[in-house]
Amino acid sequence: MATCPKKYQILLLLIVFAIGISQLSARTSYDDRARRLGTKIDEEEGLKVLTAFQNQRPIGGTYFQFEMHSLPRRRGEGAKVSYKGAMVTRWLKDGLAIRMEIVPLASENQPLVSEQPTLFLSHNGLSPKVWRYAPHLDSQKSQGPVAIKDTELLQPLMPSLDFTALDLQMGFIFWPNYTYEGRQKSRRAIHSFLMHPPPELSEALSQISGIRIMIDERFNSLSKVELLDSNGAVQKSWHLRQFKKVGGQYTIKEIDYFNEINRRKTRFSVKKAYTDLALPSSLFQIESLNSARIQ
Repeated sequence: MATCPKKYQILLLLIVFAIGISQLSARTSYDDRARRLGTKIDEEEGLKVLTAFQNQRPIGGTYFQFEMHSLPRRRGEGAKVSYKGAMVTRWLKDGLAIRMEIVPLASENQPLVSEQPTLFLSHNGLSPKVWRYAPHLDSQKSQGPVAIKDTELLQPLMPSLDFTALDLQMGFIFWPNYTYEGRQKSRRAIHSFLMHPPPELSEALSQISGIRIMIDERFNSLSKVELLDSNGAVQKSWHLRQFKKVGGQYTIKEIDYFNEINRRKTRFSVKKAYTDLALPSSLFQIESLNSARIQ
């Protein structure tokens, strides 16, 4: 496996997986894509960019303290809903593992119900999975961590947040069927790929026709993601707004998740970050969710 460059380590990078490209489907929409992007479509260039991105591997473990705020489009169109949390990541043999703890924050319109965290564990790779554990709920306390079903991938992980299990696991980066849409007109080289859901997820993700990912060639990282509905219109998008350098590596500072339907925005803001950590693999086992907290 290739090793990740030290620049721009993003916690959402997954495992090595070689993907073949569908030349036929690419050629059928060549003219439309070239017209939209204003650039020449080079399938070999696209395959090279996507493979380099997929073959990245984080260096060491990472730790983040963050806040997430669900914001209405305009003042008076709804209440601001806020959460705080912590996240750790580490590369395991099958891919990137992510452990996250989220706690609601009190506000004028949001009284604090519980300071107990809801915990999530994501194992990415060829068979990505996400587990949820809410020990403050009696049903969860008795049955322990519960795997999130494929039919729940598009549901918010927490009330009012446009942040889902699919956003956390990012399995669509490795969907084997995709269309290279070319290089966008931009100050930097941004390559666009439309990832098509695999047959095993066609029923669970029937409301989306594909997910567009945009890769910054310079930093070898995602710059934008768009979920397309069954008609091909953008249903939801997320944008990398800011990044910062921590311990010689670039990492996330702020991401916006924008819901095109209800026009609400969820902002993920990193407050503290540490990289290249030696984290025990036991921290990313299902059994560890009901043990020590990471905050």
